[in-house]
Amino acid sequence: MVELFAAADLTDRAFFDADGDTAKLVRILRHQMEEKRSRVGLSAEAERYADILIAECCDCYVRIVVSLAAFPPHGRFKIE
Repeated sequence: MVELFAAADLTDRAFFDADGDTAKLVRILRHQMEEKRSRVGLSAEAERYADILIAECCDCYVRIVVSLAAFPPHGRFKIE
């Protein structure tokens, strides 16, 4: 999972392209994982477990991003 998320495009642009939708992010990451799955040769049980992990990780990621407060504009603060 760490490698999958590290290699995934999780920029703001990609997040908004997916509309911040967990299901869309899950589909994107599953698609990206297909090549790795074919190389590794996971069992059916391992593939199901990987699918569950991807869904859980995406759900957590979306919840964290949505709950973060927006950063204020940089120009609002005077640095002395």
